[in-house]
Amino acid sequence: MTKTEPNGIELRAFRDAGGAARAPRHKGSPSTFAAQLLILLSTASFAAAAETVTAEEGAKLYAGTIQPILEKHCYECHSHANGKSKGGLILDHPTGWLKGGETAPAVVPGEPGKSLLLSAVRHEDKDLRMPKEKLGDQDIAYLERWITLGAPFPPALLASAGKKNPIEAAKTHWAFQPVRPPAAEIRNSIDDLLSEKLAAAGLAPAPPADPRTLIRRVTFDLTGLPPTPEEVAAFEQECRSGSSFVIRDSSLEKLVERLLASPHYGERWARHWLDLVRFCETNGFNRDWTKPNMWRYRDYLIAAFNDDVPYDQFVREQIAGDLMPPRATADGKFNARLAATGLWWSHVRQRGADGADVAEQV
Repeated sequence: MTKTEPNGIELRAFRDAGGAARAPRHKGSPSTFAAQLLILLSTASFAAAAETVTAEEGAKLYAGTIQPILEKHCYECHSHANGKSKGGLILDHPTGWLKGGETAPAVVPGEPGKSLLLSAVRHEDKDLRMPKEKLGDQDIAYLERWITLGAPFPPALLASAGKKNPIEAAKTHWAFQPVRPPAAEIRNSIDDLLSEKLAAAGLAPAPPADPRTLIRRVTFDLTGLPPTPEEVAAFEQECRSGSSFVIRDSSLEKLVERLLASPHYGERWARHWLDLVRFCETNGFNRDWTKPNMWRYRDYLIAAFNDDVPYDQFVREQIAGDLMPPRATADGKFNARLAATGLWWSHVRQRGADGADVAEQV
C-alpha cells in the first residue's frame, strides 16, 4: 500500500510479523533524547504510527519542507545561529527539539499529540502561542506529518545547525593562545596586562605606592599580618633617596623573598586549603567529639607551603601518602606523608567520645 503526499514523498505501511503497526515510543524525558538520536540514525527508515520514510526521504522532507518553516518562523528566537534559546529551547538541532525547553520536549517523534511544538504553533494554549502570528494550516499539517513520521532529519545536521566543533572552539580560548610579549613598555608584565585593560576602560593607573603603603600591602598579602614598626622603618630607609623615596626592584624583591621565607607565609596560605577540604578538629553538631592529632595534618599543610612542595606531589601525598616512600618532617620525628592522609580522617566520625581507638590514625 502506498500513497503520495503533496511534497512528493512516498510513504509506505510498516508492520511487524504479526501484522500490527509499529510506532516509535517516546516518554518525553530529556534524558532519553540521546537514545532517540541513536535510534533515528541507526535505522534505515523512520517508523510512524503506520507509515515510514527511508533516511533519504526523511532528509528530503526535513530540508525541503520542515527546515524552511522553522527557519522562517522560529529560528529568530530559538537557534544556535542567532545565539538565542528563549525558554531554553533550540530548534535548529535535533538535540534541541528532542530535549525541549524548560517545560518538556518540543518534539516527541511519532507522537504529535505529545509534542509541544505542534501545540504552540496551533495556538491551543493561550500561554503558549508561537509564533505570535499563527502558522498557515498547510505549514501546521507539514509539521504534524513530520512528527508523525518520527521527526526524521539528515544525519549531517548533527554536525551543523550553527554548533561549533568543541575542539575548534577551545582553540580560541585565551589559555590556548601562544604567549606574546606585551606591547607597552612598563615596569613588569603584570603592570602591562593591567594597563591594557585600564586603557580599554578609559582609566589611568593609580600612582605608585609609597614605601610604607607598599610594605603593608605586601606583608598582609603574603603573611596575613601587618609589618612591625621596625620593618616599616627599615624599608623606608632602604628606599630613601635624599628627601624622597625610590622603590627599587632589588628592594622589593628582597622584601618579598624575606616574607616567602617566613613561617607565617605557610600559616597564611594553608588556611585556604584547610577551608577547601573543610578541615575541623571536632565532629561538630550534637556529636562534637575531638578528632585526636588532627593538628598533625594542619602542620603538614603549613610545612608543605613553606617548603614549596610541588603541587602534584602535594596532592598525591594527601591521596595516598601512606603508600609512598616516607618523607621526614623538618624535625625528623614523623613521616610527613603519613600525616598528609589526615585529609581522609578529617571527614570520619569517631565511634567513641574518648577517641582512644583512633589516636594513632593521623
